[in-house]
Amino acid sequence: MSDVNTHIFGEVDEMAVTSNSLTSFSDSLRDELDAIQAVVNDVAGATFGEASPQLLDVYNQLDKDLRAYVEELATIGSNVEVSASNLAEIDQMAQQSIQYELG
Repeated sequence: MSDVNTHIFGEVDEMAVTSNSLTSFSDSLRDELDAIQAVVNDVAGATFGEASPQLLDVYNQLDKDLRAYVEELATIGSNVEVSASNLAEIDQMAQQSIQYELG
C-alpha cells in the first residue's frame, strides 16, 4: 500500500533554488561578457595592422559561442522553473483527489 502522505513539495523547492541559480549565473555571465567585449573593443582599437581584425574575429566567434551558452542556461533555468510549478500543481491535484479512510 502506498503512503498517502508522500508528495513532491521538497523536490519543487530544490528545483526552484536550481532555477534561480541557473538564471542568476546566466545573468552574471551575460554581464561579464558585455564588460569583456568593451575591453576587447578598446584593445582592438589600439592595435595596429593585421592583429586588430584577427583579434576581433577570434573574440567575436568566442563571444558568439559563449552568448549561445548564456541563452541556453537561461532557457534551462526557465524550464526548471516551469517544471517545478507543474510538479507542485500535480501534487496539489493528487492530494485533492485522494480518497482514503483512516483506521
